[in-house]
Amino acid sequence: MSRNIGQLAEVIGRGVGSTNPIISSTLLTVFPLIVELIIVATVLLTQFDAIFMVVIFATFAAFGIVMVIGAEIHGVRQRRAIDEFTKSNGRAWDSLFNYETIKYFGAERRMDREIGDALRKWEKMATQSSAVRSVSGLATVLVLGGGVTLLLWMAGHQTLSGDMSVGGLVLINAYLLQIIMPLEHMAQMYRDTKMALINMEKLMVLLGEVPDIVDAPGAEPLPDGGGEISVRDVSFWYGAKRQVLNGISFDVPAGTTTGLVGPSGAGKSTIARLLFRFYDPSQGSIHIDGQDLRGLKGDSVRAAIGVVPQDTVLFNNTLGRNIGFSVDDPSAKDVEWATRMAKLDDFVSKLPDGLRNGGGRTRPEVIGRRKTAGRHRPGGFEKAAHFPV
Repeated sequence: MSRNIGQLAEVIGRGVGSTNPIISSTLLTVFPLIVELIIVATVLLTQFDAIFMVVIFATFAAFGIVMVIGAEIHGVRQRRAIDEFTKSNGRAWDSLFNYETIKYFGAERRMDREIGDALRKWEKMATQSSAVRSVSGLATVLVLGGGVTLLLWMAGHQTLSGDMSVGGLVLINAYLLQIIMPLEHMAQMYRDTKMALINMEKLMVLLGEVPDIVDAPGAEPLPDGGGEISVRDVSFWYGAKRQVLNGISFDVPAGTTTGLVGPSGAGKSTIARLLFRFYDPSQGSIHIDGQDLRGLKGDSVRAAIGVVPQDTVLFNNTLGRNIGFSVDDPSAKDVEWATRMAKLDDFVSKLPDGLRNGGGRTRPEVIGRRKTAGRHRPGGFEKAAHFPV
């Protein structure tokens, strides 16, 4: 996935919000307008000369052509504007999530400039999109106004010549006023619907993306066992050029502790990600109790592993909910037990609200994983901990 959290949030938010104008416009505008047009066409066709119907249909046809062409041109500009806004929104979210790093290195002004540059690109595209929309709206109004003016001129001419009564003129004027406002609203609705469909299209593309790592057909859950890990000739690349691991092999017997030591970038975290099957090895294989990870269900593998993240992060929730995060509905006794196991009970007892004390900032990272009771765990972890902290 090449998009960051801010970009994904923007695409999802716009896509979900686009459903309302599509549904409401169809129900509240299109169907009533069709009924009105049928009624008006029937009355004019039966009560007046056919030339009036010809002018009306010609006006509607020209109105529709101008509306569609304008909406298509506006759609192209709007796609570019949305792309730029999504990028700027992603940059802003990234800055908010990493505000501490920005402050550490005194990079506030630099990030401000970068976000400002991104917003100016969006502003330029949005201005072009708005200009096209305004011109399109003006063109539809001119077409509609020209047709209505021609109809009223024809009706007025027939009234003066005695071919039409004053009542007929008033009737035509009333019907024209009855359909002009819905037509103008329909043009607005069509442009809004076009933009909503663009947003929906991006959401559908996002939903249609297939994850890089999925369970193989017929994948089985990880069976109970001692928790022996076997890494065999594993190589891994991030992308096509960056190789992190090259032919790594080692074993972790059940019930033992193994430490991976090396400089930053050596691949220690990558091995952990491969073990969680966030990625698959580019070459080689990883086994747990003789089972190849690629033939197992990913959730069962992750449920069998306890993890202490490298960075201390908390969800914006109570301390008790953070401690019990690794299970769906932890009991109070379980949370208290996990607190004691993590040597946090003295610290928690000094907090004003104890386990109900508020947590930290929201981060899109996992705090802990549940262990399945009764099975020895890799790295010396056994069934004694259900809530690794």
